[in-house]
Amino acid sequence: MNQERSGASPPAKVWLNPKEWLSRGRWLRREIDTLREAKRAAEDRAAGLSSGASAGRRGPKGRRDAAMVQAAQYGMELDERIAELEMVLSEITRAIAAVDEGSLRLLLLSRYVLFKKWEQIALDMGYSYTNVTYRLHPKALEAVGAYIANDTKGEK
Repeated sequence: MNQERSGASPPAKVWLNPKEWLSRGRWLRREIDTLREAKRAAEDRAAGLSSGASAGRRGPKGRRDAAMVQAAQYGMELDERIAELEMVLSEITRAIAAVDEGSLRLLLLSRYVLFKKWEQIALDMGYSYTNVTYRLHPKALEAVGAYIANDTKGEK
């Protein structure tokens, strides 16, 4: 798995700049959504197995039971991976929450948690596109970079 996108590896803080570090959220969210979809599909298959078991339409009971156990284990593995990814998303949200200035937090949340386009963020905030992208965004990234640097020092 691509470590940059998964964000699950602890050293990510060290080798990613603040923008890349925050941008992991988009890929994490997509991966979580895909894993949840896979889990629903597995649950649907398991439900089909259990309904077939009561009607006696599918193969021997032992095979059905084994398939249901396997589906349950797969669901638990998916849940574990989703929980790991959500922890990384929480870490991103904590970093944003640590930014002192409210307008910078709003910008960061809009871009890296809600994944809004710059034009929409500027409109929502009542600022020009140029002001948001060339003045506020670099300032916000600097604040997150300071948080990441301080957090990384605490891990050593």
